[in-house]
Amino acid sequence: MKRPIVLFVCLWITGYVLAIYTTIPWLSLPSSLLLAGAAAAWFLLRLPAGLPVCALLLVAVSCGYWQWADQRNVTALPQQQQRQSEPAAAALSGRIAGPVTVDGDRASFAVEAESIRFPEENALPMRGERVQVSLRLLRPETARNFGGFDYRRYLRLHHTHWLMTAKGTDQAQVEPAALRFGVALLLRWNDELRLALDGRMNSIFPERQAGMMKAMLIGLQDDQNPDRFQQFSERGLTHILAISGLNVAVFLAVFIGIMRKLGLAKETYLLYAMLLLPFYILITGASPSIVRAGLMAMIALYAARRGLLKDAFHITALVAWLMLLWNPYYLLDVSFQLSFLVTLGLILGVTRVSNLLPVSSPVIRNALAITIVSQLISFPISIYYFNQFSLLSWAANTVLVPLISLVVFPMGFSSLSFGPRLCAAWESNRLSFILFE
Repeated sequence: MKRPIVLFVCLWITGYVLAIYTTIPWLSLPSSLLLAGAAAAWFLLRLPAGLPVCALLLVAVSCGYWQWADQRNVTALPQQQQRQSEPAAAALSGRIAGPVTVDGDRASFAVEAESIRFPEENALPMRGERVQVSLRLLRPETARNFGGFDYRRYLRLHHTHWLMTAKGTDQAQVEPAALRFGVALLLRWNDELRLALDGRMNSIFPERQAGMMKAMLIGLQDDQNPDRFQQFSERGLTHILAISGLNVAVFLAVFIGIMRKLGLAKETYLLYAMLLLPFYILITGASPSIVRAGLMAMIALYAARRGLLKDAFHITALVAWLMLLWNPYYLLDVSFQLSFLVTLGLILGVTRVSNLLPVSSPVIRNALAITIVSQLISFPISIYYFNQFSLLSWAANTVLVPLISLVVFPMGFSSLSFGPRLCAAWESNRLSFILFE
C-alpha cells in the first residue's frame, strides 16, 4: 500500500459523511474506542480479510466519534426555554469569547455563558473578562422554505445555540478578566495585537485600500468596501482577500530568505520557521484555510529538517484528519472543502496539465496549469454553494493572483513590518490602488 495515510483519512471522512446522513444509536465514544481496539488487534494479528474488515471498523470508529462530538454540542438551557418561539427576557453572566465587532451603533460578540437567570428561576451553573447583560433571548430561525438557509443549523455548527439582543450598552456590565495565564489570555493578547496592526495599517494605507490590505495581510474582513468585495466575488477573486496557502508560502519564502542571508544553518532556520508559524496562524485569524496551510507547512518543514516523509499527498491527508479530529464540523465548512480539494487537485494535476500545454516558458506553463486545475476543482463547488461562476475568473486569476501574491503581498507585509516610510509602502499603495480601482 503506497499511501496508507491517504486511505485512512478517506475512510475517516466516509464515517463522518455516514454519521451526517444516518444515526446509529449505539455508536459513541466508548464503542468507537472498542472498535478501534478491535481493528488494531485484527490488523496486528493478520487475521483473514484484514484490510476490508479494518476499513469497515475504521468507518464505524469515525462515525461514532462524529456522533459523540455532535451529541455534546447542545444547549444547557431547559427544554421549556428551548420550545419558546418568542424572545425571552433573561439576565446573563459569562465570558466574552471572541473579538467585539462594532457596526454603527451595534456591537456584537460571542459569549460563553456562566449563568442565565430567567424570571422566577434559579441560575444554571456553567462556567471564566465576565459580562452581565439584561437582554432578550431568542432561538435562531430555521429554514422556512425547502432548500433555504437554515440559520439555526449554521450557528449550531459553530457551537452557538442562541441569539441575544440588548437595548444599548448601558444594559451590559463588563468586569475585568483575571490575569491568569491560559488559552483565553493568549487569545486576548492576540486580539489586542490584531487591533494594533489594524491601527498601524490605517496609518500606512489610504482608506480606500486599507480594507483590502487588511484582508490580505492579517485576515481582517470588517473594513472591506461591500461594493468592491461584490466586484471581486462576481469575478471569482474573493480567495485573494482570504489568507491561504499562498500567503503562507510567500511569508515563509521571505522569512527563510532573510535567515539564509544571515548565514543560519538549514536546520536552524527551518526550526525557527516552524516555531513562527503558529503565531502567524493566530495573527491572521486561524480560519480553516490558514490552519490547513500552516499545519501542512509545519509538517513539511519538520519532514525536511529530519529527512522523513516528503509525500505532499500524505501530509495533506494527515492535516485534514487532525483538523477533523479537532472539529468534525470542519467537514461541512465551505472554506475547508475548497482549501483541501484545490490543494489535492494541485498536487495531483498541475504536473500532468503542465506537460500537456504547448507553451515553451516553464513559468507561464506552470502558472496556466495552476489556474486551470484550481478553476476546474472550484467550479462545481462554486456552482453548488453560490450558484454562480464568472467566465472572467480564469483570465483574472492568471494575471492578478501572481501579481498580488508575489508583489503586493510582500510589499504590504514589509510596510507593515518596517514602517510606512519605506518605499515599499508607497509602491504597495500605488499597486493596490491600480488593482482595486
